[in-house]
Amino acid sequence: MENFNYYISTQKPNADLNTFQGYVTTFKTDENVKKGLRNDNIIYRGCALRNTDSIKGLVIYAGCNAKAMLSNQGIFHKTSKLEKLMNRDIILFAALLLILSISAAVASMQVQKSDKDSNWYIPYVPIERDGR
Repeated sequence: MENFNYYISTQKPNADLNTFQGYVTTFKTDENVKKGLRNDNIIYRGCALRNTDSIKGLVIYAGCNAKAMLSNQGIFHKTSKLEKLMNRDIILFAALLLILSISAAVASMQVQKSDKDSNWYIPYVPIERDGR
């Protein structure tokens, strides 16, 4: 590490894989040499180098700050038109079933309140509120 005579300044990590800006300053000689870094100087994770005997490199962004991680938008789920149509229909049928169930329950309560003796086969037992 004592032979590392460079200063590297780069832009903050971002999700754009097509741009990169930065510079390297060399402190080996009496005067400082500043060289620019562009997107042509970057190799992203998973890239393969061919027709190259050796290479020297430096990791600039790692972990969750890596451009590949920042540009990942999440999992893409591919669904067909039929699946989308079926999902919509299932939701509509569930909502319709809920509406019909609630309206049937309300109608049943209204009929039982208005005509207690019409259902002679179902005994009506009034609820006593005072604990009697």
